[in-house]
Amino acid sequence: MTIAGVAGVGWGVRHRDLVPRNVVEILDESLDTLVRRPREILAAAAITAVPVGILTGMATARNAVGFGDAISSLDPTSQSSLGFGDGGGVLTITAALVGSVLYGVTAWMAATMVMAELRGLPWSVGGALKGALRNLWKILGAWFMVHALEALGFVGMGVGALALMVMYTVTVPVMALEGLGPAAAMGRSWRLNRGSFWRMVGLQLALSLVIQALGVILDFVPLLVIDLLPGWAVVYFTVATGALSALVETAVTAALPVLIYLDLRVRKEGLDLELELERRLAAPTPASPSR
Repeated sequence: MTIAGVAGVGWGVRHRDLVPRNVVEILDESLDTLVRRPREILAAAAITAVPVGILTGMATARNAVGFGDAISSLDPTSQSSLGFGDGGGVLTITAALVGSVLYGVTAWMAATMVMAELRGLPWSVGGALKGALRNLWKILGAWFMVHALEALGFVGMGVGALALMVMYTVTVPVMALEGLGPAAAMGRSWRLNRGSFWRMVGLQLALSLVIQALGVILDFVPLLVIDLLPGWAVVYFTVATGALSALVETAVTAALPVLIYLDLRVRKEGLDLELELERRLAAPTPASPSR
């Protein structure tokens, strides 16, 4: 299986070792990617984090100081239409749905960036975003199909939903790097994960715990000072901190799907050997010494 849309040229910018990794090493590699390419990763993460963080911050403000009353005093129709009347529940659900869809865009961009870096090819945020938007129908189609199946999987105390979530983990990287459509990418993700189910369950649970811990820390700090602020300032403060929290969490996790994809392909298909062979074939041949 080859990587779609990536020519075998440009080797030598940075050669990243491809080896099987455990959960700690995968998370460390995700952080290392952020450290190496902070502007690119943060820009890609902002596409998800900014709208989601704003919605989450608005919901938090509503629960904290009656944000609905503040908004309704400016626009009597806004409280019910935005869901402030029920404690920000509608905003919270909306943020989760929007974040779930947009994270596919971020994961697509991160996948193309990691593979381009791996192969020493040029990459830009704008180009990656255009590629993701051109294929937005794939991202939306895969999101709908996976979540529809997960909804059915909630029968049996959610065990089926957990299984499907694990098996379809690398659907977006497959679409971004192999040029497959949603259904074919889901099938490909299933085959890559087959035989590694329990390992992937442990990986997902461990990563979820780390991400949740990070989220708790980022969300707890603003609560220490929120009571010290006047009511009008809380609105803006919680929106800003919500966006910042979402940005950090998304930036840390942006590369995880593609790193899991690479790990599976190294273990099952020898991707490291395939790319090493391509690198050697693409390297310039040393000139013969003149006599």
